[in-house]
Amino acid sequence: MRYRDTAVFAMLALCFFVISCGPREDSDAGGSTETDADSLRTVPVRARVVRQEHVEEAIEVTGVIAPHRSVDVVAETGGRLVRVRANVGHRVSAGDTLAVIDDRVAASRLEHAKAQVLSARNKLKIARLNFESDGQLLDAGDISKLAFETSRFAVKSAEAELKSNQAELSRARKGFEDTRLTSPIDGRISRKHVELGAMTSVGKAAYRVVDLTTMKIKLGIPQPAIGRVTPGGSVRITVDALGGLTFDGYVRYVSPQAEEATGAFPVEVHLANTPGMTIRGGMAARCRVILRGSGLQFVVPGNAVVAREDKEYIYRIRDGIARLSEVKTRDTFGAHVAVEAGIEEGDSIVVAGMNRLGTATRVTVRAAR
Repeated sequence: MRYRDTAVFAMLALCFFVISCGPREDSDAGGSTETDADSLRTVPVRARVVRQEHVEEAIEVTGVIAPHRSVDVVAETGGRLVRVRANVGHRVSAGDTLAVIDDRVAASRLEHAKAQVLSARNKLKIARLNFESDGQLLDAGDISKLAFETSRFAVKSAEAELKSNQAELSRARKGFEDTRLTSPIDGRISRKHVELGAMTSVGKAAYRVVDLTTMKIKLGIPQPAIGRVTPGGSVRITVDALGGLTFDGYVRYVSPQAEEATGAFPVEVHLANTPGMTIRGGMAARCRVILRGSGLQFVVPGNAVVAREDKEYIYRIRDGIARLSEVKTRDTFGAHVAVEAGIEEGDSIVVAGMNRLGTATRVTVRAAR
C-alpha cells in the first residue's frame, strides 16, 4: 500500500514538470516580442558637454632687447674737432648738431662758390640784354645775321657757366655741412667716440643714436613651431632686470629662411617702451610667443575622436543614443584637439567607452563632465 502511494506521487510530479517546461502562449495576443538583443542592451560610457574654451598654446624662447632704430653718426670729412656738444645719455632730435669739425677751409670754399654764382648770374643778365638789343638791330638791318647769332651763343654760354657754378656751390655747401656731425633721428646718445681737439677721418663713427620708443627682440623659433607663428601674433615679454615686469608685444616679421647654423627661423618681436623709457637695450627677455590657433574654440579630448577611412568622427549622444558623427578637426593642443566643424555648443559627446559602440548604440552615461 505504501509502495503504491509512492509511485502515484512520483507520476504526478513528473507530469507537472513536463507541463511547466512546455511552450507558453503570450498573455497579450495583440503585443509584439523584441528579438534584437542589441536594441535592448545599453553600454555604459563617460561623456562631457561641449563648450567653447579659451585655448592658449605658446612656445617660450629667450632673446636680448635692442632699440628698434640704432644709427651710427659717421664723419664724412676729416679734420680736428673744434666743438663737441653732445654726450652719452643726451636726448637729441633729428638735425641737431652733435659736434663740429674745423670748417675754415670749407667755409672759404662756400663763400667763393657763392661769389662765382653771383658773377655768372650777372653775366647771364648782360648776355640776355645784348641779345634783345641785337634782335632789334637785326630787324632794323643795322647788324648782320652772324652778329645776331653770336649774341645768341653768348646767352647759351652764360647759362652753361651759371649751371656749372651752381653745381660747384652745391658741392661747397655739402662740404661745409659735412663739418657738422648731426643726428639723423630722434633719440638718445648711447655711444660717443670723439673728444674735443681730437682728429677724425672720413668713415669714422663719432656717435650712436638710439630710438627707445619702440624696442625689438630677435628670436629663433624651432622648426616644429614655426608654422604656427604669424606676423601680428601676440607675445608676452618678461624682463627680469625690471623685477620680472611683463610687457605685451607682437611678432613684426617671420623670416622665410632658417639659420644655417641652428636651423631655427629668425623672428623679430616689437614692443612699446614705457613712458619713462625704462626698457633699455641689452636687457635679457623671456618671450612667450602665442601660437596660431589659440583663442575661443571647441576642444575635445583627443581620444574622443575616432578615425575611420581617412575621416574623423565623434559619438554624439542624443535621446540616450550615441551616434557616430563626422567632424573636422584643426590643431592639436597636447592631449586635446580643436574641432572646427561637426559639433555645436552644448552637445554631449562620448569621451570613454566608445570601443564598445556601433554606429548607433543606446548608452548609459556614467559620469558627465
